[in-house]
Order: sequence, then C-alpha cells, then structure tokens
Amino acid sequence: MIQDLEDQITEVENATGNTCWYRIYNRQMRHKSDPSFIWKRVEIISTTHYVLDGKQDRLGSGNYGLTVEQIARENDQRYISHLSKRIAELQSYVVFQQVSLSKWEPKELTPIS
Repeated sequence: MIQDLEDQITEVENATGNTCWYRIYNRQMRHKSDPSFIWKRVEIISTTHYVLDGKQDRLGSGNYGLTVEQIARENDQRYISHLSKRIAELQSYVVFQQVSLSKWEPKELTPIS
C-alpha cells in the first residue's frame, strides 16, 4: 500500500495541463465516521471554476493572478502533501506492529466464565 501511494505521488508530480486533484466537500457523507471532504480528479477550466463529472462548480478563493496550470499544480501539491502524511502514518503503524510482534510470546489461554 505504501508503494502504491509513492507511485501515485510520482504520477501527480509528473502531471501537466489543467487537470488536478481537488479536495471537494462530499454532501453525501455527513456521518461523523465518514470524511466530509474527498479528493477527486477535476479539470480546471478557468481561474474560478472546475468541472467534475460533467458539472461545473466554483473553485475556492485565493487563485488571483495565477494561470489555470498554476492552480492545477498548487492543488496537486496539496494532494501530494496529503499522500505524504498518509505514508508517514502507515510507516509508523508498521513499526508499531513490528515492535508488538517482536515482543509477542505464546501464553496459556484464560478461560472465560
């Protein structure tokens, strides 16, 4: 899984043009255990709008003075940052599990009454 995320980072780093990963609010996932925001691949069509699944929507503010390609690369960099954090979390979990397994030893079962 870590290698898959690293491969995805490489793919995003090499991206060009006006398509990018964009963090979108997902109205269908309002439960506390589900993420309210998800990453989707979108096409930036202007400095103020993007297209996802054939529907046009408004970009967040802060894109003044940037080209469409610059906006796409900035959003891709945010996605790379998200993936990098996920990789660090997974690596930390792997180390935790390796330490746990190295200390494990068989024990007698305790009956449950």
